[in-house]
Amino acid sequence: MNAKRLFRPPFLFAILMQFVAFFTLTHAAVAPTGDHQALLAIKSMIKVDPQGVMTSWNHSLTNFCQWQGVTCGSRHHRVIILDLSSSGLIGLHKNSFTGNIPATIMNCSNLQVLDLDHNNLVGKIPDRIGSLSMLNNLFLSLNNLTGTIPPSFYNCSSLEQVFLDHNQLKGRLHENLGLKLPRLQPEQPYWYHPAIFL
Repeated sequence: MNAKRLFRPPFLFAILMQFVAFFTLTHAAVAPTGDHQALLAIKSMIKVDPQGVMTSWNHSLTNFCQWQGVTCGSRHHRVIILDLSSSGLIGLHKNSFTGNIPATIMNCSNLQVLDLDHNNLVGKIPDRIGSLSMLNNLFLSLNNLTGTIPPSFYNCSSLEQVFLDHNQLKGRLHENLGLKLPRLQPEQPYWYHPAIFL
């Protein structure tokens, strides 16, 4: 009888641990995230979707990493790449996207590539751009952005490529840009020079 008592707790513990693991995984899969909300906010701004790209973007909380154009990291299941370019959308890269850069994009804290170039975006680069600390590539060329580069921009220490040309940006890039953004590739486009106005 003592042997049975000693045997039961490990057995019950194993079942309990499986239940906890299942509950944790299930809860993690359905818990709303800033990424999910940001993606739905972007979807709400799309006015025309001739190729049906957005049909996979629904309110299901369990599969936003499988939505077309969305790539998530394997470890944290956070959005790292959003690529909807040349999809015929009225929205995003080369898709006649108009208006301001959606501030909700800044909720995608693991985003690595943000490509919104060749659109009709207006307004300022969001002040919270610095919250994208994992951002490697920022493409905002060929828009109608105005204002100055926000100070938080220099918090994007993972940046390797930045294209901001063909906008109405004013001011100067920080003189020590290479020190503030150590991963920035040395072969910058023609517009880059600390003394040149953007």
